Amino acid sequence: MSEHKYPSSLNKLDKDIGYRKLEIVEPYYKPSSFPSNMIIPIHGPDGEVNEWLMIELQGDVLSKTDSPLEGKNLGDLHFSQENGDPILFIGHHVLFGKVVALEKPMLVTKRNTTSGSLQYDVVSVIRRKLLFKTRPKPIILSASKKV
Repeated sequence: MSEHKYPSSLNKLDKDIGYRKLEIVEPYYKPSSFPSNMIIPIHGPDGEVNEWLMIELQGDVLSKTDSPLEGKNLGDLHFSQENGDPILFIGHHVLFGKVVALEKPMLVTKRNTTSGSLQYDVVSVIRRKLLFKTRPKPIILSASKKV
């Protein structure tokens, strides 16, 4: 295999994500052995990469009907004015969470094979998550009493 030279900025990818496309130019391993670390060159600085937040919930989110949840409104997300903590309202339940930095950033990619080579477009980078680790609390409104 030929020797490849890459910019030193690839070594600090988690700090400087200014590239949009990942392209596997040539495999850097023998097909019989897969390394624990593989270098994938990143090409195409054509703009800023959006930053997304990941939401981590404890338990399951179920639909009242058998229809899939994709594309449906999950709930209302608010942030506390006091300390910026996230508050999530789902139906008649409220969840209180924290903003947590990820140990290692993650990339959201989309596979692109239109150019004839294997290529991944970077859609977004995730550096933080909203962690809701407590059980949801029910929202109960008491009816006013008439006297």
